[in-house]
Amino acid sequence: MQKIHISYIFIGIFAIFSIIIDEWLIKSGKGFQLNPNTAFQNLIQTAGWEISSLPLLRFLLVQIAWLIKCFPYLFIGILLFPLCNQIKKWNSSYRLTAIISCGIIFLFSGAVAISIGIPEVLKNVLQAYSLLLLSILISGYIQKGWIFQSVGVCSFGIYLIHPFAMLGVKSFLPNILPSLSNEVSVLSMMTISIASFTISWIAISLMIRNKWIAKYTLGI
Repeated sequence: MQKIHISYIFIGIFAIFSIIIDEWLIKSGKGFQLNPNTAFQNLIQTAGWEISSLPLLRFLLVQIAWLIKCFPYLFIGILLFPLCNQIKKWNSSYRLTAIISCGIIFLFSGAVAISIGIPEVLKNVLQAYSLLLLSILISGYIQKGWIFQSVGVCSFGIYLIHPFAMLGVKSFLPNILPSLSNEVSVLSMMTISIASFTISWIAISLMIRNKWIAKYTLGI
């Protein structure tokens, strides 16, 4: 028990350290840059390298930047794993308290955190895991209706074909909503995601009605 306690202390230290490093990369401009698709751009410019002539180095630096970005979620996830295992054993009062607490943390990290200057990485981690825990807690109260059963049955098929649905949505989006297709925003990402998911879900729901297709293409 003492060894486990000590290991969690070290994981907590690693989590804090990884949040600090990721926040420093963002503030210093050395993190991953979406438009040029590079990482550690300032370091490359200081060294006088031409990144276009070094594709392997560019790839490695991008992977390092993404690993650093993933580390806070990894370490926090390890710390929260025992808590997730205990959720099923909680009574209704504990669940309700946890739901309210996660909801407050999610809203706080999204709205209030900006005004009081909470680091961006910490804000993102709080939002991600409070929403995850909130989803796990609420799932116990959701009745097993046909919608949830259908999504569960179709989930593997949705995963397989959603890239094609996404390509279709992205090709038609400029004709329907040109303002959304010209920028990367929460609204545009939500529109593309919801439309792609819905199209994939409908397509798989129709496909599984045919037993041969369901068996040999989806394994259902």
